[in-house]
Order: sequence, then structure tokens, then C-alpha cells
Amino acid sequence: MKTNNSDKIQLCYVFLSICRENEINKLIEIIFSLFSKEEFDEIINSLPKRDKFIKKANPEKLSNNQKILILTYSHLYFSYHDISLQNPDLSFLLKSFNINKKFSDTFHDFFNEETIKNLIDKRTPIENIFEPTARTLHFVTNFIYFIFQNGSFIEKQILYDLNNREYEHELDRKALMALEGTPGLEKVVRFFNKYGLERFIKIQYTGSNIKVTKTNFPMLHKMLLEACNVLAIDKIPDLYIELGFINAKIMGVEKPIIVLTSGCIGLLTFDELLFIIGHELGHIKSEHVLYHQMSEVLPILGAVIGNATLGIGGLVATGIQIALLNWRRKSEFTADRAGLLVCQNIDSAITAMMKLAGLPPKYYKIANTDDFIQQAKEFEDFDFNQFDKAAKVLSVMGATHPWTVMRAAEMNKWIDSGNYTNIIERHAKKKSNPDNIFCVNCGKKIKKGQPFCNFCGCKL
Repeated sequence: MKTNNSDKIQLCYVFLSICRENEINKLIEIIFSLFSKEEFDEIINSLPKRDKFIKKANPEKLSNNQKILILTYSHLYFSYHDISLQNPDLSFLLKSFNINKKFSDTFHDFFNEETIKNLIDKRTPIENIFEPTARTLHFVTNFIYFIFQNGSFIEKQILYDLNNREYEHELDRKALMALEGTPGLEKVVRFFNKYGLERFIKIQYTGSNIKVTKTNFPMLHKMLLEACNVLAIDKIPDLYIELGFINAKIMGVEKPIIVLTSGCIGLLTFDELLFIIGHELGHIKSEHVLYHQMSEVLPILGAVIGNATLGIGGLVATGIQIALLNWRRKSEFTADRAGLLVCQNIDSAITAMMKLAGLPPKYYKIANTDDFIQQAKEFEDFDFNQFDKAAKVLSVMGATHPWTVMRAAEMNKWIDSGNYTNIIERHAKKKSNPDNIFCVNCGKKIKKGQPFCNFCGCKL
């Protein structure tokens, strides 16, 4: 994984602060070759205060990928010099980048002493960091991919008392108001509840699929608990796995369940999977599930009613179905925002979208998110009035989700607006919270702020 110019500027701030005196000249030489004269002068003119440079690695200007990259090279540097990974400078970076200490443990396991010796190859540590060999790049790339694939090292901000209106998409709200004014909807809801159609749907999905528990899939179970904690959802839904590529669904109003495909488990990274789980939990928090289920059952009911009423009842059902599916597609925009709030990793939310859009697995390691974001931005000027006209045709064809690129465009606009960051920062500033959270080990509710779980004794 090569560093881009933005990464290297931040790396300079870090290494001008922590590198050894005898390497300063070599580092200055490298900096001169990397940047423009203006950038070089700005950095070098601050050299007398180089002990403060580490604080210029501003986490607000870095993506999660950049944070992991900088920390990887920082850990490499200290390992090259045989310095403890418990060094205060590394601890400061971990804390300021909001990365937990499991990162250092994982690095230590991945880069053993023999590997470090082989990577040095008679070059100075600074040269290995800023002008890495192909071998170093290979190890760093594999390590970073392993980091994102196998664990969450980015601490998540719990969003106490989060209200779904804080992130609800305006098109979701507008379409729901139109749906609730659709003639005949109330009768359909009563019919749906009277005959217990929800129960039949749940039986369909739970009869043949694997239920996730803390004993058979402990990591998945902990992810579900963590996602519920972040979104302030106080009832844990059941989680099931079914065979399939990358997809997920939610059902059940009183006691909802989430179904993930085996492709989600096998092909998504930790934070990408958190995005998908958070997306489905967003539907629960916004109380989308009843109308979602109706949109699936109504075509069948419409055919039955239509046959019984010489087609007249079918026309009524079709009108409701169009309104349902039009709203359902726009409810996905709100759920995507919930997914991002759970994973709190913009890069992973984007790559999850790319995989949903059909990115082949063999390209996962080299996927170019910049091109996909640019494609999404080109979609931002799309006329929603024209989309609504096309939606009527799509509704009849049974489309339940908007185009994936459109979803990415809407999520990108929300990020650019600053509203996502505002929600995270606003909740981070809350000093007290009386809410309970779930212990990610045993699943029991516990009071936030306790050092240990009262039920299983694990450290919180």
C-alpha cells in the first residue's frame, strides 16, 4: 500500500518528532524530494519545535485508512530501532487517532523480530519508511488488509439517546407521509396483522437458517451487541445466516430478526459488516419493518384479491404497492446513514457499497474508492422528480432498493454537509448518561461506567 501525498505530509509531522538525531538530515533530504518548495519550507521552518510535530498529525484531516497506515509505519520505525511498542509517543498516536491497543498487539504478532530484520536490508529505518522496498510494501499491504479484515481497532462512539430524526433522510420522511395518505393502506395493515402474516414470514427465514449465538459465532454476536450499543437500541434482535452472496434483510415488528448472507460473513471486512448490520438496525430504530414486510407480501395478496374481485381489488393493491416500494427505496437512504453511524468508518462504508454494487472479490485489495466516490458525485445532480417518474415503473417490477450508486451519492452528500461529523461530536461531548448498554461478552444489560460486568465479570 503506497502512501499518497496527504499521507506523507502527516508521516513527516510524526517522524520529524520521533526520529533519532542522526536521521534528521536524511529525513530532510527525503522531504525535499517529496514536496513542493512551499510545503517543504512550511515543514522545515517549524523544525525548532519538532517535539510538537507529533500533535500536527491531525486526526480530523485523516481517513481511517490513513490513520492505520501512519500507525503501521510508526510501529515499524520503533521496531526497527528495537524500541518498546509501549512508547509514550505511540500511545499518544493511538489515543489521538482513536485506535485501541489491540493494534499494537496484532502488529507484534504479525511483524516478528525475524521479519523486521529481513525488512531492514542494510537501509536506515527512515529510508524503509519513506522509500520502501517492494518487500516492505508487500508486508505492510498484507498487514493493513489483515487489520481491516479481521478486527475492529477503531473505537466507536456510543450515541446515547440517539433519535432517528437526527439522521433521517428528508426523502424518506416525505415519501412516508405520502404513503400514509394512500387510500386503502389502513385496511391492508389491519389485514396483515389479523392473519399473522409476519409470523409466516419469520418461519420462512428461521426454519432453514443458522442462528447466531455467543457460543457458535462469538465475534458476530459481539458485533451485533456493539452495533446495538452504538445506536442506543435496547432490544437485541436475533441474527441468522443464510446462503447467498452479499445481502441482508430485516423482518419482524414485535421481535425483529436480521438475516445476513454467508457472503456478508466471508467477503466483508469487520467495519464493512458493521455497516451492513447497522443499516438493518437502522430500519428497526426508524420502525420501517412493518411496511417493508407489507411490500413483500402485498404482490401476493394483490393477485388473490384481484382474482376474487375481477381485478378491481388488484388495482387498489397495485396503487398501495407502488407507494410502498417508492417509500421503501428512500428508507434505504436513512438506513445507510445508520450503518455509517455504527461503523464510524467512511472508507468501509464506501467499500461496502462497492461490493454491493458488484465489485469482484479478486479486486477487493486494490479497489479504487476515489473513482467510485467520483461516480457517486456525478449522480448528485440527478433530478429526483425524474427519478420518481421512473420509480413508478420500477415499483411494478418489484424493485425494493434504489440504485447503489445513488445510495452512495446520498451518503456522500450527508458526509460533506457535516451532519455526520456533527452527530458523532455532539454525542462525544455528552458527559453523563444514565443509559444501560450491553456487555459484549455475555449480552446482559449493565450500567455504563462500571469497570466490570456484574454478570460475567469481564472488564469493560
